[in-house]
Amino acid sequence: MIAENYKKIIHLLLLTAIFAAVILPTMGRVSLWEIDEGRYLVCAQNAIDKGRWIIPEYNGRPRIAKPPLMVWLVAASSVLFNHGKVNEFTARLPSAVAAFLTVLLLYLFIYNRLKDPDTAFFSAFVLLTSYLFVKQARFAITDMVLLFFVTSSIFALINGFEQEKRWSVIGGFILMGFGFMDKGPVAFVIPSCVVLLYLYSRQILTDSLKKRETLIGFLLFLAISVWWPLYVGKPYWEKFIIGSNVKRFAYNPSWRTSMFFYLFNFPANFFVWSAFIPVVFHLIKRKTPDELSLFFIWFCFVFVLFSISDTKRSSYILPLYPAAAAITGWALNRLKPLENRLTEFERTCRISKTLLFTSLAAIGVSGFGKILLKTFSLDWLFTILAVSAVYAFILYILREKTVKLFLSAALGFALIYTNVYQPLADKAFHSPKYCSSMIKEAVKDGPLFVYGSIRANELFYINREIHKLDLSEKARTKGVYVYTRKPRKFEKRFPHAEKILCCSYQKETLCLYKLK
Repeated sequence: MIAENYKKIIHLLLLTAIFAAVILPTMGRVSLWEIDEGRYLVCAQNAIDKGRWIIPEYNGRPRIAKPPLMVWLVAASSVLFNHGKVNEFTARLPSAVAAFLTVLLLYLFIYNRLKDPDTAFFSAFVLLTSYLFVKQARFAITDMVLLFFVTSSIFALINGFEQEKRWSVIGGFILMGFGFMDKGPVAFVIPSCVVLLYLYSRQILTDSLKKRETLIGFLLFLAISVWWPLYVGKPYWEKFIIGSNVKRFAYNPSWRTSMFFYLFNFPANFFVWSAFIPVVFHLIKRKTPDELSLFFIWFCFVFVLFSISDTKRSSYILPLYPAAAAITGWALNRLKPLENRLTEFERTCRISKTLLFTSLAAIGVSGFGKILLKTFSLDWLFTILAVSAVYAFILYILREKTVKLFLSAALGFALIYTNVYQPLADKAFHSPKYCSSMIKEAVKDGPLFVYGSIRANELFYINREIHKLDLSEKARTKGVYVYTRKPRKFEKRFPHAEKILCCSYQKETLCLYKLK
């Protein structure tokens, strides 16, 4: 017992150290790239400066497109750690903390459920080093916070119903309520359906639903989640519940994708562990693990739910990643004592290793190649070659040890992605911060409009309200500044406008003009 507790402490310390090394170092140095990040930063700054806490304000207007929890978290982080000034680090800190807590929850749940510290560690490690998880942990958007509430509510409800812990059941419903305040109905749909399906498979569904704590918990969920929609009123129900949830799920012709989208998207975003999938299937076929039934149900439900949705994005299936990580962690631990036997596993392991090495080579050449082609630098070239050489050498040494190879490959990939690739890409491809700062400096306090769409990240960095240019003759005013991503179209419409500057903006050109 003492040895197990000691091992548990070592595992938790290791996971903490890996999290700190992968997620935190450059989190505040990389500019805002995800298109939705700026919305939460702008709303959080307005909450701090103007007191717009209940109904967030975005560019001079109320923003009710999403519940306000993420805005509150970003604002609270900025007040606590940066004297009320929102920046990239304080805005992303809530997502990072949510990611860390999710990793710890997965470890503790599997540790307590299976009494297997190695499977628990491998599962948490897989989650912490999978590509999409690492990426979302460094974004100031709702997805990682949602994942924490989905994961914690499922664990709380399962523990509560199976072990007859009243407060655990109630706590699960409370967590779903906070999840609803982060991203809406999906925070209730996923945990409740996963738990209902699992309880049904265990033939304890009817007894569980009859428990008094189920009703109490559901009422508490309603108390937490419904007050804000009721306060906002009809616009929230029409714009968010119906528009952003029901219609986007059932019918969205402007964003329609194939039903098989996630069959290709999930392996790409579960990298490097997607290369290990052949081994996972081989081990499951060899022995169907009853202890993983919850995670199979969890994975399949989320995968099918979003596959039949008319709107699909990579981040939508992030809630199934703890389940995928648990299944993969179980396989890693089962393979460990078997991998040295040159039996049926040899061919499967070779397939996984081939997938791993070819994918890493393709991703490395493509990712770093684009950076060097965009902005060549001898310093950058040396850094990339040195890091790649060390990484490749370590993997070559471990090529015969499948488990150690994948553990090292995953950790190395995550470290290189966050600490080398992202900072270089931020400089090479010119983030929104680069162009927005140039516009802010050129305009100073002058009147500024936009021709075309307003993007949130630009709005945050320019740090002022910006409205679309009114194209009616009466509204045109000499001396106003206008920026646009459509310079040719703008110059055709306003041939006498003075071009102040143009800069490269990711794959676009952003230009600033002054009307005469």
